[in-house]
Amino acid sequence: MNAVDLIINQHREIEQLFTRFEKAKRQEEKEKIFNQLAATLVAHDTIEREHFYPAAERALGKSEELAKALVQHGLMEFSIFTTEKAKKKPSFETMVKVLKELKMEHVEMEERDILPKAKSKMGSEQLDKLGAAMAERFEQAMSRDYRTPVRALIDQTLAGRVTVPPKRVARTAVGRKRAAATKTRAVKRPKARRGRARAKQ
Repeated sequence: MNAVDLIINQHREIEQLFTRFEKAKRQEEKEKIFNQLAATLVAHDTIEREHFYPAAERALGKSEELAKALVQHGLMEFSIFTTEKAKKKPSFETMVKVLKELKMEHVEMEERDILPKAKSKMGSEQLDKLGAAMAERFEQAMSRDYRTPVRALIDQTLAGRVTVPPKRVARTAVGRKRAAATKTRAVKRPKARRGRARAKQ
């Protein structure tokens, strides 16, 4: 399946999950559907950030539509993060409604302004290869707990890194703290050597 058709098909699946959530009666069922919905949204977000948007930018150049789409991704990621924390609260259903509004606005804009242009600019061979890579990455993302990557995606947005290579997505605050600690130790070592030199004199 080519990249554009893959994205559109996933949009329809996400819409169906929102409908299932709205029709569910029991709280336990709603939470289960939300977990599936959130995992699908995060995996979909991942393949667009890592594969589709960089390819679209190369084909179309930088545009207001692509910039807006990435901002919308940041808003959705934060909405998923906060809604997951509110599953046992009275505001849970309202927060899912807000998440749906954000997603539907994004879908409408993407299918109207980005996907048709990308399809016309990219050749069928490129779209097929891109679709295969996206499908493989999607399955990989779906096999993992969505809560860890959604926090990593939020960190990227806050840092201004809207699209990054796949290997950098997994970097966390823990890694940055370790790097900072290593740097601090490296700075302190020369001072210790100078102190020993004075003692010998």
